[in-house]
Amino acid sequence: MSPQKWFLIFSMVAGAASAESDCAPRKLPRSETSAALAQAARALMKTDPCRLVSGFTAQTLFDAWNLMVSTDKKGGLKLNTETPAGLPGGDVLGSGGVVHFDFAAVSGEQIRAFKLLVDNKELINSAAPPATLEVPVGTYDEHAVFVWTLTTDRQTYRGQFHLVAAGERDIVMQKLAGLDAQSLDSVSKLFYEAAIYDDSDLYSDRDRIFLQLRRMLNL
Repeated sequence: MSPQKWFLIFSMVAGAASAESDCAPRKLPRSETSAALAQAARALMKTDPCRLVSGFTAQTLFDAWNLMVSTDKKGGLKLNTETPAGLPGGDVLGSGGVVHFDFAAVSGEQIRAFKLLVDNKELINSAAPPATLEVPVGTYDEHAVFVWTLTTDRQTYRGQFHLVAAGERDIVMQKLAGLDAQSLDSVSKLFYEAAIYDDSDLYSDRDRIFLQLRRMLNL
């Protein structure tokens, strides 16, 4: 056999092995710490990230899993204090024309006031907001600047966010729609959703889903 044919065969075999390695999720760290976490890890390791989401690899899932189980790292723009998980900051998708606020991360603190401004105009001013809020943002675009202030008996949190541009939002929504069409268990689907947000630099959307997952998995 000619050297050229040997090289072609070797390249095809190496390429196939590399693709399998890139797409087959490896063992996820700390997955043995609880039964619920172990079950979630087993389900994820049976999925094919390359098929489920365009541009994904096993590393994408591995990195997102590490963020969920190993750190409390938050994304997004902070003005002063760290943004609690569940509250928006930085780039936000605004899926369905709403932005989600989840105050569970500060449920141990007595909330004294919550204010939300958009372009320096008051949108919400509440002394006792509900546990979760869905704020309509369908009339705003990426140029609008949202600033919120949350005062508790412990401290004052501040955050700022804006909506992603329509083109970027469409790309993310296409990935989410493709995910909805797949047969995945509820935990795996939520985890992939969080990974899509993380891959798109939508950190507060990612952290909001991580917050839901941590509740479900008792983390």
